[in-house]
Amino acid sequence: MKRRNTIYIIITLILLISAFAAYNYLISIYEVVYKVAPEELYADGRSEVTITAVPLNALGRKALFRKTRAVYQITEGKELIEIVLNDESKGVLKLRAKDKTGIVKIIAKSPSALLPSPIYIDIYPNLVEVKHEVNGII
Repeated sequence: MKRRNTIYIIITLILLISAFAAYNYLISIYEVVYKVAPEELYADGRSEVTITAVPLNALGRKALFRKTRAVYQITEGKELIEIVLNDESKGVLKLRAKDKTGIVKIIAKSPSALLPSPIYIDIYPNLVEVKHEVNGII
């Protein structure tokens, strides 16, 4: 009987330690990175970019079963873009370029991150339109 109780205690301790380690290393958020896809925009009025807040665990991978909030503040180049979607609860910002070129600076803040993160998005001229203007075709 003593041997069976000892085995149950050992198995319980191993399960508790495994659950504690899994929570702290796989589920807890240690930092937030911001994924920008695609990394550049073209000044054609149709190009869109999506910025997503991705919570990272202790292993540097996406935290399991977790999402993070994010607040985005456009500090420079506000006249170059229009906001298509701003979902703070999911940490998603979707932007569409207007017809002007330049650089857009966005400050992203998340309660799970230590510091605010700057995000720079370059808006390039649309090469198709530039070629047509050079050839005299508009």
